[in-house]
Amino acid sequence: NNELKRWHAIYSSQGKVYSYRLYLGPVMDPLQRLSRFHEHRPVDLTRLRQAARELEGRHNFASFANRNDKGAAKKQPWRTIHKVDVVAE
Repeated sequence: NNELKRWHAIYSSQGKVYSYRLYLGPVMDPLQRLSRFHEHRPVDLTRLRQAARELEGRHNFASFANRNDKGAAKKQPWRTIHKVDVVAE
């Protein structure tokens, strides 16, 4: 029970996982319109995977931080992206 009291959703986190979902096709299911981006033009998944690998590594995200921010993003803007996957569903 003591461990639960010390755990904090923000301060105890060790990383983040982001998921971006695309629907690749001419007509998207309207029930998915709020959870996916619709791209009706052809997408070269091989090139998309190659480009995604360029995002992996350590990068400076200072330009994305709020100018008035006094928090961790301003003090330490470097972040490491460990893995990027492009998965066809």
